Amino acid sequence: MWQAESERTDHAFVQVSYNRSDALDGHDPGRCGADLESFVEEELLNLLGSEPDRFYTLVSDTIIGYGQGGRIDGAGIEGMIAVQLAALRAGHFRRLNLADLDNDGIITRPEVGMVLPTLSARLRARLVRLHRAADVDADGMVTTDELRGFAEAEAVQAMGAAKIEELRRIMLIDLDRDGWATLDELNRLQRIVG
Repeated sequence: MWQAESERTDHAFVQVSYNRSDALDGHDPGRCGADLESFVEEELLNLLGSEPDRFYTLVSDTIIGYGQGGRIDGAGIEGMIAVQLAALRAGHFRRLNLADLDNDGIITRPEVGMVLPTLSARLRARLVRLHRAADVDADGMVTTDELRGFAEAEAVQAMGAAKIEELRRIMLIDLDRDGWATLDELNRLQRIVG
């Protein structure tokens, strides 16, 4: 018997991981197992949608690129998401830290103004927009905390909540419910679905 540790039925966010157990929070395990199995089957069909080859490529790239030994678990997927978000955050930090001329961790309007003439017109506009967007309290200074919050929000937006959700749903291919999504399970799924 297996159980979903967390799921929201509105499908805005689904993270499914499995634990073997004999009972599901006092519910009839047979009934809950069947309900969960239907849920997993429906979610797999939703993921495959009209472009199953795209999903197969995503899964195989994820397992090969971030897993080990032809498999990946939920922690590995979360690690992959964290690495990708960190890279995106670093880009936003870099773009604004370019204007922290005195290296005090605060990026002021005058500092941005001093950097602007060294940039192309497109990059000047981008730096001003980024500075304004990151300056939450509109005091003309982007503090470390404001920059951290801004970079995180921009990274999540750039990666996309839907992409993060799709990556987490890779665990749905864990056909034997052992906690690992494997290339062998992906191959079995491809043979079943076609």
